[in-house]
Amino acid sequence: MRRPWPVAAVFDCDGLLVDSERCWHAAYRASAAAVGGSLDGVSLAAFAGASVGLAAERLSRVLGQPVSHQLLREELQRAVETLPIAPLPGAERLLALLGRQLPLAVATNGPRTAVETLLRRTGLRRRFSVLVSAEQTPAPKPYPHVYLEACRRLGADPSDAIALEDSPTGAAAARAAGLLVVAVPSSPEQPIDADLTVGQLDDERVLSLFGLRGAAR
Repeated sequence: MRRPWPVAAVFDCDGLLVDSERCWHAAYRASAAAVGGSLDGVSLAAFAGASVGLAAERLSRVLGQPVSHQLLREELQRAVETLPIAPLPGAERLLALLGRQLPLAVATNGPRTAVETLLRRTGLRRRFSVLVSAEQTPAPKPYPHVYLEACRRLGADPSDAIALEDSPTGAAAARAAGLLVVAVPSSPEQPIDADLTVGQLDDERVLSLFGLRGAAR
């Protein structure tokens, strides 16, 4: 008898489930200002998908002076608590449909407290039984640890799970962990190594992959 597939789904958060780019950018600029620097004229596209630790290191290089992980983390938390945020197109529909048949997890490079806040404010937190931050693992994306840990907590072999990502960094982590990768690029100019690339989470091809094709809106 053919076994069911997939048995689980693992989602990134920032830029995939939640439109939180303004929060991260505000945190970068506030951190720069706190150390007497400025990010005027600096492209922040290269920071997409980075952990707080990696982003702080990149900020330090750009500014020529140290930006602590703690400072950036505090500014990010302030931003996610106060700035306008919203679920990205298709997120609520796909999660509502999948929640009826699969265990779901979030695997993120973001700080757990900030991600919890984003998901709670957008009403998405209740959809997930597992939330893993890279800060709880040996190394952030693009290393596979956060995906491996999410699958472990879900009780799923990575080969039986689907990852949904918006950045090359996150997709590389999911690929290295052995999950099938669906990409919903947040920056179209950045190519992503994925098994399927779509424009939004409830694309019919994504629904078909999960056996949900033709699901009512």
